[in-house]
Amino acid sequence: MRKHILVLIALVTIISLPMVARSAQWLIYSNARFGTTADIPAQGFVAQPPSENGDGRAWFSTDGRSEILVFAALAVTVDNLRDYRRDTLGYARDGGVDIVYNAGKKNWFVYSGFLGGDIVYEKVLMTRSCGSLVAHHLFLRYPASQKKAFDSIVTHMSRSLQVQPVADTCN
Repeated sequence: MRKHILVLIALVTIISLPMVARSAQWLIYSNARFGTTADIPAQGFVAQPPSENGDGRAWFSTDGRSEILVFAALAVTVDNLRDYRRDTLGYARDGGVDIVYNAGKKNWFVYSGFLGGDIVYEKVLMTRSCGSLVAHHLFLRYPASQKKAFDSIVTHMSRSLQVQPVADTCN
């Protein structure tokens, strides 16, 4: 019986190793002001200082060719997802992004496209806090030539974007 328990412990340990290694590839960024969280690659990117107003953070690749932004903002000019999405896509197009993908559901939207020789990807989750609409953003820009390498990074990060509860600061 003891031999079976030892074999079971060994199997569980071996099966768990890939999960530990996989989780070591990511750091969790959490924004205390808005509750925005996302996984960030543990290697290849350098965190920049947090923004002064506490709304997010940026990471630049060590080669300087790619960037990640995770931030949130109050949607002060609109009061619904449809209008915020319209404005966000408009700003991207005005900035030169050729949008080739655009999708969304009840409380989120995503777009991707090309900006010169780069791919841009942005996902936005919408929540309400203290009666205001809050937009939680994940933005990536990277060379189109590195698309294959970034596909799994973008997928993982997009799935990891979440909103955690924060202390009530309405009053």
